[in-house]
Amino acid sequence: MTSDQAIVVATIAFGMGIDKANIRYVYHYNLPKSLENYSQEIGRAGRDGELAICHMLVCPDDLNVLENFVYGDTPHPDAVRGLIRDIFARGSEFDISLYDLAFEHDIRLLVLRTLLTYLELKGLLAGGTPLYGQYRFKPLLTSREILARFEGSRRSFLADLFRQARQARSWFHIDPAAAATVLGTDRERIIRALDWLGEQQMLRVEATGLRYRYRCLRSPTDPPRAGGRAAPLRFETGSGGARATPAGTGTRGQGRLPDRRARRPPWRAPGRRMRPLQLVPIKAAPSSRNAACRKYHQTSGIR
Repeated sequence: MTSDQAIVVATIAFGMGIDKANIRYVYHYNLPKSLENYSQEIGRAGRDGELAICHMLVCPDDLNVLENFVYGDTPHPDAVRGLIRDIFARGSEFDISLYDLAFEHDIRLLVLRTLLTYLELKGLLAGGTPLYGQYRFKPLLTSREILARFEGSRRSFLADLFRQARQARSWFHIDPAAAATVLGTDRERIIRALDWLGEQQMLRVEATGLRYRYRCLRSPTDPPRAGGRAAPLRFETGSGGARATPAGTGTRGQGRLPDRRARRPPWRAPGRRMRPLQLVPIKAAPSSRNAACRKYHQTSGIR
């Protein structure tokens, strides 16, 4: 850490474990995923206020990998439209499994979360408290020993509850909502019974199948504009995933944040002296990259 001549070969997490102010050079051997990634990955250079150089070795072969990331995260417009139709056809209140929804519409889980967040920000949905859709339990006592501790209606209720469970190799699986419908009771009573049996060391109980609750506030075509026409929702897809905006609007012309210093990139921080980004086109061969590193290191003028 005190050396002035050490060379560190690191991943994109370089800055997280290096607390060194006098880093003079940062060479990108491969293209970063985005400008945001690049700004963070060079953030350790020149933190002592002295001049630092950042080079990026641009190789066309790297574009294939980055394009795969972009296309893999970008949903097809038809998939987004199908997702919206599915969500707003579920009624005023509903709960969903994000994993099932992502699989059904062929949308990556992170992108799906982003879409749902935008629907909340646009005032179309309101998120509620998540719940577990499935429970599983492993008996620590036999069913006969458990039922022997109860009498009357409680014994009958537990016996009927156990019949609703589906046995796997060592665990029993139960859907509280489906069991409540069959038994003519409410879901909360099923869960309370399972939790109590778990507390009494009769069952080992685990909750699985996390589901997310939502409440529909308005449809994508409401409310109408002043002229009486509805403002349909437009979905834009790109390398950052997908986002929803009212049709006819965009980000151009919107005001900046009140505190512009909060948006200052790391290379514009006070006291930082860094040369502009230098793109070095090279061939695909690793030897070409290494030669480019040596050449620009020798001619940079910084020692």
